[in-house]
Amino acid sequence: MKRHAVLLVLLAACADATSSSGGPSLGGAKDTTQFPSAADLDKLRAREKPALKFAETVRDVGDWKLVGPLATTLSDDAALASTLWEKTLLAAVAKRSGLWTMGKDMQCAARELGRYYLEKNGSPPGPLKDFITGRCGSTGVSLQTSWVEGDPNGASDERLFEAWRDDVKKQIDHFAAAPRSIGVFYGRKGNKAVIFLASVERKATITPMSLVPAADGTVTVEGEVLQHYNRVSAHINRGEFSYADCTMDLSVLLPKFRFFCPADPKDTAAWIDVSAWEPGRYLGAVIAGVLALPKGTAAAPAAFVSQRLAAAAKQLSTTAAFLDRVNVVRSAAKLAPMELEEQQSALSAELAPFYFAAQFGEIEETISDKVALGVMAGWSVGVPIVDGDFTSSYLGGAKDPAAMVAALMARPHGRETLLKPLATRLAVGVLEAKEGASLGAIVASYVPSSTIALDKETDTFIDRVNAERKKRGKPEITAQTLVDTEESEVRQALATHKWTPRQALDRLLQGRVSQRRQGLRGWEMIGESTATLGLPAEILDIERLVLTIVVGKQRDRKGPWERVVALVTIEPE
Repeated sequence: MKRHAVLLVLLAACADATSSSGGPSLGGAKDTTQFPSAADLDKLRAREKPALKFAETVRDVGDWKLVGPLATTLSDDAALASTLWEKTLLAAVAKRSGLWTMGKDMQCAARELGRYYLEKNGSPPGPLKDFITGRCGSTGVSLQTSWVEGDPNGASDERLFEAWRDDVKKQIDHFAAAPRSIGVFYGRKGNKAVIFLASVERKATITPMSLVPAADGTVTVEGEVLQHYNRVSAHINRGEFSYADCTMDLSVLLPKFRFFCPADPKDTAAWIDVSAWEPGRYLGAVIAGVLALPKGTAAAPAAFVSQRLAAAAKQLSTTAAFLDRVNVVRSAAKLAPMELEEQQSALSAELAPFYFAAQFGEIEETISDKVALGVMAGWSVGVPIVDGDFTSSYLGGAKDPAAMVAALMARPHGRETLLKPLATRLAVGVLEAKEGASLGAIVASYVPSSTIALDKETDTFIDRVNAERKKRGKPEITAQTLVDTEESEVRQALATHKWTPRQALDRLLQGRVSQRRQGLRGWEMIGESTATLGLPAEILDIERLVLTIVVGKQRDRKGPWERVVALVTIEPE
């Protein structure tokens, strides 16, 4: 008899974009003050590299059909305990009332995962695990599996239960005392029997809902976070290569949330990821996932279809092959190709063992945050950058970079990193197992400063203001810029740090006041693009106004990124 336990963490890092509307400084900038310095990363690299102990036998069989029944709605229904093993689990759940549940969702997941293990003598790859839990209606994260297996030697189910019960109870007790949903499967095939446990952590509860969009094409996801978070967001996959933001219902306040997600009606299934941020932390994480059925229940897939990319040329290194496959996907999505940042990739590869060891609980958890932030910072990127995104993946049973790219494309957070239109620089830190077939990678994409055209940024801001004013029934603004010489002077002063954004705004306001302007107000706004800057209420609500804008760029004095700086003044028309 053998006992096994495996943890699958949904590896995702979401960067917080904060904004402030309480004063004259307004932004939509990612808070780069939390980035570790290059020296901090050097200290981490100098430590002894951890030996990753994560081990799982993965059998990738490509396409796979589930036996069902599968979910067409999300529910919180409890599962019925009819077998000896189910009654054993239910008794354990009862001892942790209020924390653990034995729902129909994880009973389904345990059945499908256990059946796979029994038939293939190994675990399914990550994307198939996600598909199984999603089609079973589970919304939890950090899938953890544990099983007891052996040769029953012709023993009856009752005899086997008596012989293995204590070992299974120990496996159950190994699950953390946190909000969890757990299921159990018992199966036999030939001279093999397995009791398979599957559990996910519940960091949010999702209100029972239909997985099919409403008549307007939106999927409404609402629920409540179970930990202390101060911000949540949601994204949905659309089609083969796209994703979209879900609109938050601002009338619903944390700990509750409600999102309206625009589904693509041609998709048979589409992942919606809900992410959240703890107070004071720059990185967020996925706290719930919903596998929606945009094309309806009749088209709901019962079989997993492996989204394989053709393998890259064999002579390419793993890193080069990863870049090659990313650019194949970007080409299909009609996006510009990425270039590899070789020095940053080498640095990321040195940090990858620390990141994954922290993710799998072998060293301090905070180390993964430090690595993710340090890689996102891009200290070794060869060009000035204004934005960065981070994701990661660990594949057991495969060393194929194409499979890893396909796995990252399966969820919105992976698409956000690989498919951001202006992100044309890529760093990949590869971790290849010395023994066995497994591959890990920490991945960052960067937006070069050179892609930010300041005149276009000016137009984008004005267009956004007019679009928002139109929604409120307000007339378009009268927009104006400085004469070329004055605009160039302001931009140069920002770029060379001659003026801070506040000093530049003060000079702009003084110039307007000297012309005896009445009712003059101004803001300096800082972010990665004027497309994401917060808009002051006054700009949107005053009936008629004149808006003057200057857009420049300035690099953080203590950080690695350049920032777009918009200086805006308004006055009644």
